[in-house]
Amino acid sequence: MMRWLCGLILALSAATLSAGERPYHPDSPWNLKIGETPKTDPNSAFYLSQMSGVFGIDPNQYTMPVYEIDASTPMKPVLLSGVFSEVSNQGQDLRLLKRTTVLAPLPVGARAAKGSDSQIVLWDPVTGDEWGFWQARPLPDGSWVAVNGYRYNTRWSGVPPRGFISRGAGVPYLIGLVRPWEIQQGRIDHAIALGINYPNPMHIHPATKSDGKAFEPHYLPMGARLQLDPTLGEADFDRWQLTPVERVIARALQQYGMILIDGSGHPKLYAEYEGTAHWDGALHKRTLRRIPYEAFRVLDLTTQTPQQAPAATVVVREGARWLEWPEVPGANRYRIWLDGEPQEVRAGPLQIPATSQEIRLAALNHQGLGPAITVVLP
Repeated sequence: MMRWLCGLILALSAATLSAGERPYHPDSPWNLKIGETPKTDPNSAFYLSQMSGVFGIDPNQYTMPVYEIDASTPMKPVLLSGVFSEVSNQGQDLRLLKRTTVLAPLPVGARAAKGSDSQIVLWDPVTGDEWGFWQARPLPDGSWVAVNGYRYNTRWSGVPPRGFISRGAGVPYLIGLVRPWEIQQGRIDHAIALGINYPNPMHIHPATKSDGKAFEPHYLPMGARLQLDPTLGEADFDRWQLTPVERVIARALQQYGMILIDGSGHPKLYAEYEGTAHWDGALHKRTLRRIPYEAFRVLDLTTQTPQQAPAATVVVREGARWLEWPEVPGANRYRIWLDGEPQEVRAGPLQIPATSQEIRLAALNHQGLGPAITVVLP
């Protein structure tokens, strides 16, 4: 095992790793932990019993290469036969350009992934600028052609305006990808993108659309989040004979889960394409196959971001100040800012330090952060 692990570290160290920045806003649904006591969908067991085909992850085709760009990357024309989605104004505004040519930063030697989708991601970690193209290929003169494309920014939520033309769920390509530096650091701090055989035409947050074709009782909507049972531990991972890489992914599936964003030939997670990740066998199409579907649960499909702020009050008992608030529907934890410093708790009451002069409070769950209030201190 130690020899194998040393080989893994050497292989990933030889790859071109990013600086290790997690894309999208910290309060993006993709970057929020599920938290304790999430509501499980009442039909969870039924959905999981209908999952068919091997579960896995394949970095060699039908996924995304990620090319990190900067201000010096050459701009090249990309002729689109379909739609280009241009998002602006902090992710709030969307402009759709049909059958247009855009200038995009494309490194010399860049190539799309294998498979008929032929996707490619271009990302500037400094500015957050993200470009993605579908069915993209270079031409001999240095220009490119593609069917659809987009421009987004990873400083934003990862939930584009409705109408965004990208992927089955209408989300950016970079979202939810397993990347080499995350495996190297030993943890993944976001939900992982999931594809399944047959999504249905409905969608829920954080998806903005669905390309599902048919309504069937066991077809999940785009945006559904599945969680690996968080009570499973190392003994269970030993029983499944999970490798160190698989354990890193499994723990992320317990903390953040996997979110349905695409139709696929079989249920699978998405990892960065071999052509830019250089996994060199550390991740392959058999990875994760030993995790059974019954080890997962589908989180409640009706859960939304908390829609109201907590009604908090401050009471004084035995000379100490305590912050109290009633339960907010849809929340499973609360964020408190004490003099600007955030912390998360499951419930109140909470003792307020004698030195605190300002408190803000908001409810949240894995779908997002609700409205915050400022609490007046006595």
